[in-house]
Amino acid sequence: MVKVRDIAIVVGAKAVSGNQERAVYPSISIVTNNSRRVQPGGIFVAIQGAQLDGNDFVNDATKRGAETIISERPMPSDLSQPNNVTWIQVEDARKALALASAIVHGHPS
Repeated sequence: MVKVRDIAIVVGAKAVSGNQERAVYPSISIVTNNSRRVQPGGIFVAIQGAQLDGNDFVNDATKRGAETIISERPMPSDLSQPNNVTWIQVEDARKALALASAIVHGHPS
């Protein structure tokens, strides 16, 4: 079983706030950068794109059940459900998306 703490280590977290002991289950904890695909217990990776900024969709992701957010930014003060979310701040969100996906799903490659 993987814990949020394990993911934070693998993605090289700069800072972590929230419950690092939360278990992450591959069957329900999908890792996505699309807030519309978040499922309860999931992990949302907020990526700055050319047109849209994933950080603008963090509250939508938490409302859909994301329990862990990975972002290059620190946790915002206006987060809709700060007590239910573990925030992992990283240097490179794109790299963190790949690494988090790999660890959650048992390194399938």
